[in-house]
Amino acid sequence: MQKKFKTSSTSRLFTLGKAVASASASYVYDKVRNTKDNVERIQAATEIIKSMGELKGGWMKLGQMLSITEGAIIPKEITDLFRTLQKDSPSLEFSVVEKLFFEQFQKKPKEVFSYFDETAIAAASIGQVYRARLMSGDWVAVKIQYPNIALAIENDLKSVDKIDMFVGLFMTSKPNLNDLIVELRRCLLEECDYHTEARHTIYFGYQLDPHFPNIKIPKVYSDVSSESILVTEFVEGEPFEDTMVYDQETKDKLGATLYESFMFCFFHLKKIHADPQNGNFLFNSGQMIWLDFGAVRSFDTDFVEDYCMLQYSVEVDDINIYKKAAKNLRVLQDGDTEDFIQTHFDLVKKIYSPYIQPGVYQAQYPNALGMIRDFVTDISWKNRPSPRQELVLLDRNNIGLFMKLKAWNPKVDWVGLRDKWRAPVLESAKRRYGV
Repeated sequence: MQKKFKTSSTSRLFTLGKAVASASASYVYDKVRNTKDNVERIQAATEIIKSMGELKGGWMKLGQMLSITEGAIIPKEITDLFRTLQKDSPSLEFSVVEKLFFEQFQKKPKEVFSYFDETAIAAASIGQVYRARLMSGDWVAVKIQYPNIALAIENDLKSVDKIDMFVGLFMTSKPNLNDLIVELRRCLLEECDYHTEARHTIYFGYQLDPHFPNIKIPKVYSDVSSESILVTEFVEGEPFEDTMVYDQETKDKLGATLYESFMFCFFHLKKIHADPQNGNFLFNSGQMIWLDFGAVRSFDTDFVEDYCMLQYSVEVDDINIYKKAAKNLRVLQDGDTEDFIQTHFDLVKKIYSPYIQPGVYQAQYPNALGMIRDFVTDISWKNRPSPRQELVLLDRNNIGLFMKLKAWNPKVDWVGLRDKWRAPVLESAKRRYGV
């Protein structure tokens, strides 16, 4: 018998309480923080992950976001465990699906579709996906939202002190998390509106298709979709892990496409697909399929220009431009010491430098996440104001991009593909900065 999906703050915290919220978890928290042995951390994380899989919603999404850091912020052993959240979590009974479908369309699934597989093919933080066939004969993916998930997320993110304690289990010195939680809440509640996701999917398909013919965005079937049910074209492909056996020429093509499409989205559209976990990408040889447009981040012109100037400062090795751009992004604060600023600048140069040489080449990837981990470890982040909210999903996207490119090790014209879309932004930004 499957457990009832919990929505109240009390019941959800009770489920997670073994590791985080209960008195016994507080003991584990204090003990783990002060131990040099990761074994106890891993044991605690295992309990948290089990609970997250049951809770879905805000807690599970927070775990997914932490898992993509690949050991940069929290120990690698724990990110390996969190990565299980990027795969299937416990699914709901089909009777619940039928009830939700009837509430939306006054029909059962099998009255709308000629075939509907009752076994979910994927389950994640907000909903789960089924394979079905329309009366027209088209095969489709049907994403159905968990019942009352928006209420569950609201209750999850009210528990700021519990989130703070949870992150503190892995980061003994951490910045102020309020802005991160605000951004996480905004993102998750937007994901709960499948009308919005449908619009995002259609928008990116329309924008990308003329420039990137080898990127496939599934078609949306709006007539059988609703706020909590989204029906899209069923597209088959291989998971990212299977691309490791592709020949290098194909990896080069995929790498160039992924890199340029990010530059196009960020600098030209000022809007990105903001959920870079591997499960949201499928591959058919040289073709790339993008899935799940629930998490999308838009940026205003000033933000994109400030980020552009941050890059430019590294390219021309100008720490004064860097200071101005980084302060505009709230990466640096007015009270930061010159030593801190120089260390931060040097770190960014090391991370970004492989991509600023002209020509087509395989980048020599630094141990970027290791350098970030060392930087985070060496300074005190306690109560430090957090950077601008937009950086939460942008940096998450950058890490996802970096990890895929590192795995493929493609030959790419890094500067040429970047400047193709960044050049107009840079000219405007330089005028604004008086450079």
